[in-house]
Amino acid sequence: APEDRAAAEPRFTSLIQLLLNSKEALPGTQINLNARDRLGRTVLHLACQHGMPGLATELIEQGCELKIQDL
Repeated sequence: APEDRAAAEPRFTSLIQLLLNSKEALPGTQINLNARDRLGRTVLHLACQHGMPGLATELIEQGCELKIQDL
């Protein structure tokens, strides 16, 4: 339901921020914002598909690739 997605979005955005901050805290740690699932979808695809504009904005601000197409 859309209400459930809206409630979950801050948690997902916080998780992305935590992962990105851990990259700074742990030198050599790599976070791939463009990793794909078995259908070729990235986290940005999923954020858009599930109506999470805040998460999508955070991913874009962190430099995820905008031109990746799914399968």
